[in-house]
Amino acid sequence: MAFGVLAAPVSTRADDDDNDREDADRALRDRARGATKSLKEIIEIVQRTVPGAIVETEFKDKKEIPIYEFYVLQSGGRRREVKVDGRDGRIIEIDED
Repeated sequence: MAFGVLAAPVSTRADDDDNDREDADRALRDRARGATKSLKEIIEIVQRTVPGAIVETEFKDKKEIPIYEFYVLQSGGRRREVKVDGRDGRIIEIDED
């Protein structure tokens, strides 16, 4: 099964880059101690829920909750944003993008 292309968000501001690095470091620490599901597991959940090509993903820490945001391009050009709780893989929200 093809998972599409995963791309890191592009930023031109240094403080955004620092925040992205801090979020990535936290995600790695949480995964290492078993506090979050692996990205592979989360991608599988997203693909089962919203079929299509993942064209971008972001990681955010919202109120101490690790949130993955996936942008999925579906057939017909429809783009959906899928927010997933990184702790348990629960789909939080699916929006039209």
